[in-house]
Amino acid sequence: MSKKRDFKNKDVLVKEAYRFGALGLNIGDLADVWRISLSGLIRYFRKRPEVKESFEKGKRDARIAVLQSLLEQARKGNIRACELYLEMAKEPDKVLEKEDWSEEFKKLGLKW
Repeated sequence: MSKKRDFKNKDVLVKEAYRFGALGLNIGDLADVWRISLSGLIRYFRKRPEVKESFEKGKRDARIAVLQSLLEQARKGNIRACELYLEMAKEPDKVLEKEDWSEEFKKLGLKW
């Protein structure tokens, strides 16, 4: 069993929030990892907006990395990568929420 999370150490939480955001966790997953309720995490985000911003920045950076990888593959002539890139560029939030896309990225040799 892991030790209790120290919510007073803001710097550690900012780094963890970024890392978990970059891994593609949603807010519910983050609450589970930090072993707090979803409503507790939302209250904490209101109290410490820098932690929420770090989490969102991690998610954004991950999306950018995926888009860059797809664009690189598309420029090499990979038609499926081109299709995925164009679809993600239109609605990156909606597309990345689909879990079944991870298989498509793995087929292209991209890290998910």
